Amino acid sequence: MELTDKQYLMLATIVEFNIADEYKQRRIKEIVSHISESAELENYRHLQNQYNEVIADEAIGSLELMDKMKSNGAGAYSFKNEHDDRVIIFTYKSSSWMEDLQTFLNGESSVFQEAFQFLRKNKGDYACSVVGHSLGGAVALYAAATVGGVGGVVFDAPGIATLLTSEQRDSLKVKNYIAYNSLISAAGVQAEEHLFAKPSDEAAAIISSDDDVQGRYMFDRNEKVIVGDPGEIYILLSKLNSLTEDESPAFTEVMDVFAANGGLEQKAEDHLGYFLLMLIEQLDAGKIRASLAEISYRFDRLVQDKYKVWRYEINEKLDQLAFDELADGIAAISENRVLDAAETMESIYRCTEAVLSILVVSDPNSQLLSNMLDAGLDHFTDALEETMNKLSEQMSAQLDKMIESKMNSMLQLPELKFDL
Repeated sequence: MELTDKQYLMLATIVEFNIADEYKQRRIKEIVSHISESAELENYRHLQNQYNEVIADEAIGSLELMDKMKSNGAGAYSFKNEHDDRVIIFTYKSSSWMEDLQTFLNGESSVFQEAFQFLRKNKGDYACSVVGHSLGGAVALYAAATVGGVGGVVFDAPGIATLLTSEQRDSLKVKNYIAYNSLISAAGVQAEEHLFAKPSDEAAAIISSDDDVQGRYMFDRNEKVIVGDPGEIYILLSKLNSLTEDESPAFTEVMDVFAANGGLEQKAEDHLGYFLLMLIEQLDAGKIRASLAEISYRFDRLVQDKYKVWRYEINEKLDQLAFDELADGIAAISENRVLDAAETMESIYRCTEAVLSILVVSDPNSQLLSNMLDAGLDHFTDALEETMNKLSEQMSAQLDKMIESKMNSMLQLPELKFDL
């Protein structure tokens, strides 16, 4: 079944309503026509134009509902065309999508297994594709990967690659179109081909699973999604992910502080996207200031630990090296310790800056928060640089004492004895 991206999007969103059992063996355009006349649609005016398009589109309007599933917030609808090609629409509705997202990413939801069973039952013997939006898209991705041999398109779906085997990840044929600055699709790890939709306007706001999907995509004359560059959220996340992959101690320190001040028990290393979504909801200006102060304090402690290591190494070298070797030996050790501290400072700053930037990007209308974070980041930078300056001063003063002590011991005159 050859469908355009726009047709897939229409299918992904027409199931905002619960399609009752009485609609089985009826065509989509008949179902949509009936729903369009209901009083309930008054609360969903953004769907009216799309419903009219569905009715007018013969390719999808003629699809016949064959089977449906409803369980634990998830829904699935199996449609077929006259050639018995199948398209399976997956949906998910929840009163607490953040909590459900966590269960999804952890693989703790029973919905995935039910979706697998439904798709396997309704796949048919000919072409089959899946479609879904947001968490419904995640369900569609999992079902397609585990059943195999299924293509399709999803929109704004979080990544569920960690729930799949390497073989399932490699064989996944579903495409994921990610709306500009979509928060939910920034969570998890994508194994499927994922493309970033060009924003419909240059000031595209951050969107979550509850936002209207309409208007988030632009299409070319062939009804294919117009793609662009990743949004700010993905760019910032890529910076943080590089620190995660390097297993940077600085990353752990910074994220642990934000987690503690945000009242989170999760570890950022597990699901970074979800972790940041939770931070956005939990952190306020006061907690952010407290986090920056704590991070500065922890950096100071890390630097002091490096200073102690330096003192130990220098003391060893002073005992081992000859006088003409001291200058080069001490310079090499000192340079290594200073560079180590500087790299730690850079990692801490990059990580902190990325988290704060995500907080600002997630609420672009909050100029007060933006100004506060700018000032806080400047103060934070000054504190880190002050710690580095203190390290340099400590090393210089301590080195003077060590060299003086070494010189005194080397220049000590032997005791003279005279036989008179």
